[in-house]
Amino acid sequence: MADLIPWQEFEDEYASLFSEEMRAPSKSFSMALGALIIKEKLRISDRKTVEQIKENPYLHLSTLLYRNVILY
Repeated sequence: MADLIPWQEFEDEYASLFSEEMRAPSKSFSMALGALIIKEKLRISDRKTVEQIKENPYLHLSTLLYRNVILY
């Protein structure tokens, strides 16, 4: 299923929303998607999501892997 998703198109579109001039370089789309899924599943705030990802190595790893897994 991961091969069916046009990841590079999403990455390019997402990255175009950020700029170095604004001092806001983008993270990868798959990392942002992973963080959003964690946030919604746990029903927590943006700040709490970042805290949880920083503190929990399993959550941190999952944000890096969403590109390669099947999302249910």
